[in-house]
Amino acid sequence: MALPERPLPDELADLGLSLLGETDAPAWSSLRHYDSLMIDALRGRGFSVLLTQLLLVKELAVRVPVREKGLVPSLA
Repeated sequence: MALPERPLPDELADLGLSLLGETDAPAWSSLRHYDSLMIDALRGRGFSVLLTQLLLVKELAVRVPVREKGLVPSLA
């Protein structure tokens, strides 16, 4: 996606909603916290926050032994 500079977020929100037509089905959008302009555009069109998610990471260091470089016997 291009940089979300105005009026792009508003135009994208309008286009997306126009593609839905007259359906009564729910619509949702998954956005990151830094997509604030797109979030504002959707909130201005009746969207509200359904849930928030967190991605938690724990790095586990595992030592891997270094293989010794050496000659391998030949079966010839």
